[in-house]
Amino acid sequence: MAHKNTTQPQSADRQQLGSAATSSQNLGSSNVNVKTPAEPLAFLRPETGEIIIVPAEDANLLRSHYNELSDMVAEFHSASRARCQAEEKGNQ
Repeated sequence: MAHKNTTQPQSADRQQLGSAATSSQNLGSSNVNVKTPAEPLAFLRPETGEIIIVPAEDANLLRSHYNELSDMVAEFHSASRARCQAEEKGNQ
């Protein structure tokens, strides 16, 4: 049975935005590093309905700080799980 080509042709209103790497050069990694210009960030405070805008020039610093805090929280939870597992083994 022959396969039918199901690819739709590009219409006149669609244009290719560009191309990008589809795999990492680091073996075992699926991450692709992409440099993009900073853009303003928007955060919603649901309890008040307030929208907080972080200017583009501060966005990378905020992201960096957020990532550091996120890593610390993940490390805390990992250590907490390890402690609980060790206590469970000690109680057996």
